[in-house]
Amino acid sequence: CRSHFGSSSFSFFVSRCAMNLCRFTGDVLHVIAVTYFLKHLWVTKSCAGLSRGMQEMYLIVFVTRYIPTDGTIHNVYLVGFKIFFVLAAAAAVGLMRFHPVIKATYNAKQDSLNYWLYCVPVALLLALGSTLVWELGEIRWTFSLWSEAFAVVPQLYMLRNTCDLSLVPDIYIDFLTKYRMAYFLNWMWRSFGPYAVVIPVQFEAGIVQLALYFAFFWRLKQLRKAEETNPVCMHQPKATPFLASEVTATEQVEEQPQAVAAV
Repeated sequence: CRSHFGSSSFSFFVSRCAMNLCRFTGDVLHVIAVTYFLKHLWVTKSCAGLSRGMQEMYLIVFVTRYIPTDGTIHNVYLVGFKIFFVLAAAAAVGLMRFHPVIKATYNAKQDSLNYWLYCVPVALLLALGSTLVWELGEIRWTFSLWSEAFAVVPQLYMLRNTCDLSLVPDIYIDFLTKYRMAYFLNWMWRSFGPYAVVIPVQFEAGIVQLALYFAFFWRLKQLRKAEETNPVCMHQPKATPFLASEVTATEQVEEQPQAVAAV
């Protein structure tokens, strides 16, 4: 390969392969996380313990990042992912807001963080301060990076009100963390590899996002330790575990008459 392409072309080829491998891994992990989340909603017919605010933040992220486009198709692979993420985010929000069974399990008291007041304005201010070019498309893209960084904040806020830790979507957040770490490696390679392209806002927003993910797992670890010392939770009833596909909405409905009969 080196003799055919020359040393410069070979370095470029290796650089592109490494970058694409990291990016592809991140994309696959992201798809798994989103599919995992939608599967939970559809199978269990429950969004107990899940933040609707987080999913609405992700809808904002994908709409501002991918819509509108310039009207040209540069890469079928990228266009496919854009369509998938926009539709998946819309589906998640739609199920949590409008599905008659799923929306009945939503706990607005737990998911009480007003992200329009705390997350969106901060993301907009950071986007205006860190955008490289003062154009609408560039500001939109930068805003989507910061919005994605803060998207987990509503779910993190719910941890302070959550007693039943089986409801916490830790596997979902774990896949999102690995996806962002893969993209972080991609950015590092692009910035310090043979053909460097440095975009500082990607690192800045990425570091904030990973820090919030790690804060989520650190807080979850604390709660689990507390649960081991005091396993009985008296102020919140047990509900459907996250992604416990064996527990269906039908089984829950069947249990209710038995409970009434017992009373």
